[in-house]
Amino acid sequence: MGRMVALIRQGFTEDCGQEELVQCTRPLQVLSATSELSFVTKKEELDKLCPDLHTGLHCIRSYTRRCMNIHQRDHFNKLYHGTNEVIHDLCEEGPYQEGTIVYVFI
Repeated sequence: MGRMVALIRQGFTEDCGQEELVQCTRPLQVLSATSELSFVTKKEELDKLCPDLHTGLHCIRSYTRRCMNIHQRDHFNKLYHGTNEVIHDLCEEGPYQEGTIVYVFI
């Protein structure tokens, strides 16, 4: 988290404060809260969760484009790559989603 704060401070402009990025990441916090994910045992529940996850990712992309230079954005995207992959795998129809919901989240 310290690296992200440093990137935010370096890319800071009038409308690009740390709190804006923190707001963007709130929908993604469910990914690190194991107890929250334990309630997602059906595809229908995941379908309700995914729009919020996508909204968070969209907000982060918008923030990094507006508030970071290309070098900072590239570094930040490397830090968030795993998060993007998890959300993509969870929220896209396919073998990962169909076969893992019950095993991962129980």
